[in-house]
Amino acid sequence: MNQIRVHDAQKILNQAATLDEIDRLATKITNPVQNTFSGDVYEKIQNYVPLGNCIGKFVRFIGERSIWDLFFNCRDWFIPNDYANVYPFKIPDTNLQNAVVETVGEVTNDKYPSKAFEIWSLRT
Repeated sequence: MNQIRVHDAQKILNQAATLDEIDRLATKITNPVQNTFSGDVYEKIQNYVPLGNCIGKFVRFIGERSIWDLFFNCRDWFIPNDYANVYPFKIPDTNLQNAVVETVGEVTNDKYPSKAFEIWSLRT
C-alpha cells in the first residue's frame, strides 16, 4: 500500500484513508493473533487430492510417513534471478514499526524448512 500511495501521482486514492489503512495493517502485522499455524501448505493435502482420504488412512494405518513423503514431498522454492526484488524479512521494516517479520511470523526452520532465501543470498 505504501508503494501504491507513492506511485499515485494523480491522487486517485484518498491519501488520508490510505495512511490510516497502512497504519491499521502495520499494527495488525506487528501484533499478530497467537495462532500462526504450521506454515506447511501441504499439511492436509489428502483433503484435496483424488482418493486422498483413503490414501491418508492407509498411510496412517501402516505408520509409514516416508511413503507419504515420497508421493507428496515438494521441491524447495528457487529464486532464479540474482537481482530479484526479495522482501528482507530478517531485518526491521520501518513500515511495520521496525518489526522483524521473521520474529513476528515465527519463521523458523521447523516451520519453514525452505532454504531458497539463503541460497539466493549466497549467490548475490
